[in-house]
Amino acid sequence: MNFLRIFFYLTRFGSKNILDLIEDRDLLTGAYNCKGFFSQVEKERKKMAHMGGFFSVIYLEIGAEYYEKLFNQKKVDKFVRMIAAQIRGSISGTDIFARSGNKFFIFMPGTSYKDAFRVASELSGKRVTCGVSFSNNDDKRSVISLLAEAEKRTYKRHLLKVA
Repeated sequence: MNFLRIFFYLTRFGSKNILDLIEDRDLLTGAYNCKGFFSQVEKERKKMAHMGGFFSVIYLEIGAEYYEKLFNQKKVDKFVRMIAAQIRGSISGTDIFARSGNKFFIFMPGTSYKDAFRVASELSGKRVTCGVSFSNNDDKRSVISLLAEAEKRTYKRHLLKVA
């Protein structure tokens, strides 16, 4: 990891400690990593518990066949940064998104299924497939189970496109 990238993230995210930054963020994209994502989602759900409300979850996956065709790591990194920038441009400031390998997760508090589906449709393409899941805060399912549901929908959509 080079010094300029570390400096950029320290100044961008206001972290005083590089270990705090590495612990919760993906340094390539600036998105949360899984640990940071679930920590932020838990905080948001606690806030929502008092006020009520609903949320949507989007699961995005870069197609493995495309991912593998890029061959060198610089091309993969450039493509992943491009996808992260598209996501950042499509979501609101209150939404939380994370990256884990070739997968991205988005937690969208106060976003209806219809609006989340619109965002997922904007982000979907030949190289990226998406699935959406919706819940209100009274629903006791975990975000992990909602992501699993969205992931299943992603694969169903992918199979329908291939067929």
